[in-house]
Amino acid sequence: MKRPDTLEVIYAPVADALKQSDELYARFLKGIPEPVGAVTRDLALASRKRLRPALVLLCSYLGAAAGGKDIALACAAELLHSASLVHDDIIDDSDLRRKQATLHKKWNNRVGILAGDLLYAKAFGMISDLGSGAVSALFSQAAVSMCQGEIREVLRTGALDLAEQEYLKILEEKTASLIAACCGAGGILGGLSRADAQRLFEFGLSLGVGFQIVDDCLDLEGDPDLTGKEMGLDVSNSLVTLPLIFHLRQDHGVRRRFGEILDLAPPERLKTVRAELERSGAFEYARERAYAYRDRARMELDGLSRNGPIKEHLARMADFAVMRRY
Repeated sequence: MKRPDTLEVIYAPVADALKQSDELYARFLKGIPEPVGAVTRDLALASRKRLRPALVLLCSYLGAAAGGKDIALACAAELLHSASLVHDDIIDDSDLRRKQATLHKKWNNRVGILAGDLLYAKAFGMISDLGSGAVSALFSQAAVSMCQGEIREVLRTGALDLAEQEYLKILEEKTASLIAACCGAGGILGGLSRADAQRLFEFGLSLGVGFQIVDDCLDLEGDPDLTGKEMGLDVSNSLVTLPLIFHLRQDHGVRRRFGEILDLAPPERLKTVRAELERSGAFEYARERAYAYRDRARMELDGLSRNGPIKEHLARMADFAVMRRY
């Protein structure tokens, strides 16, 4: 399998605008007065993939210049994503994020919840300032979907009977909805037609589902030195992801054996789960499903009325989403 292009290569056409978005992001976080600033400052220093702001900018660049509005939206998208990660880490009780102590572990849950709320509030203020009802509607709906997806996932924690379609719905809501909003809104700010903006939205939706399927695989088979996260958190938190769904439907005895595996100590549990999933072909199946979503995303790009190098960079982004190792 070929390696995907690096993010530096994929982001090249929007590198300058992305840098400006980064500076806006850091300026806001570093400008928060003490003592609150001490809580949020670490977020400005953490390494980030910047997938969502880059997608805003690339999709905007498919059209005409957005007069800096795309840069502001890129920053807002990253603030929304950061807020969701702060809250996710509390829900999952994660110790590490990007090789650093998670915000709630460094402070406490109450501070973490409020810090996430602060980022959400700032992000939606920036989106409102853009003066686009269509863009605001996309991100408002994305926020609703993200919450619905998280609630749906929590309610189905430990559900070994979770169906693949229900799992995919959770992914579409909790992860793909924001990525789709970034793509669709970028197209709107770039002055693309309604049809093209909708295709970009659908592109982002498929890319986002594929991205999260791979994320769920990496939780079990990834390299923590590359991912910067603890391994096996989904199993520890009794979250049922696609590799496990595939594995559990192989035969009736698997569920009983899996219940016994979950009673093992964490290091042995992860090692045993990984071996079981590798043996049944679960990781291979999950990645094939991720590639199918990548192909679906590329089909949406093929339907755009605009051509050019930016479209190829979006296609490479879809490749990266499902071929990455971090």
